[in-house]
Amino acid sequence: WGAELENEELIKKLESIAEDRSLEGLKINEKDEFVERIIGKDAHFQALSNAIETAKNTLCIRSGWISNSVVDKSLYNKFKNAIDIGVTIYIESGWRKKGDTKAQETKYTLAANEILRKLILYSHSAHEHDPKTITGRIFVGNVPTHIKEIVVDSEYYISGSNNWLSNGIHSNKEASHIIRLPQIAREIWDETIFSV
Repeated sequence: WGAELENEELIKKLESIAEDRSLEGLKINEKDEFVERIIGKDAHFQALSNAIETAKNTLCIRSGWISNSVVDKSLYNKFKNAIDIGVTIYIESGWRKKGDTKAQETKYTLAANEILRKLILYSHSAHEHDPKTITGRIFVGNVPTHIKEIVVDSEYYISGSNNWLSNGIHSNKEASHIIRLPQIAREIWDETIFSV
């Protein structure tokens, strides 16, 4: 009975902490537009470009799939520019079917992975004098995921149906939301970095 009471008290404390955290995370400036809807392929490409170009220290991208329809020379240059100003980029990708031990590889994913490999080499060779620093590097994790999110500097996040690094060739309708709740953005940021 004592352990049961302790568990109840612990649950109450955790619920209280979660409630306080939620209330803190939901504090917003009513003058700011804290949710913005993104519809269509062009708007999603623009949101991805804006995220890369405006990140000041960290960019996290979670995309179930990658392909060279998005991860191309243009994206390479955008990532490279971000790396050059000290942005650390974390990419989580690798959707797989149940029972698969690794993500499916196609000529499109292999081409995209080659571009990411070049970025990894570029970002790491720039820090040969200080191998422990993570600033201005790119890290890619092959993780079984179906999550589609972007986090910019743990300030805001984008979440929805769009596979950020592969939907260049598809014509399906896509919708996402830019959400400016730093506390939740920070949670996603933590999850992504830990996963990658």
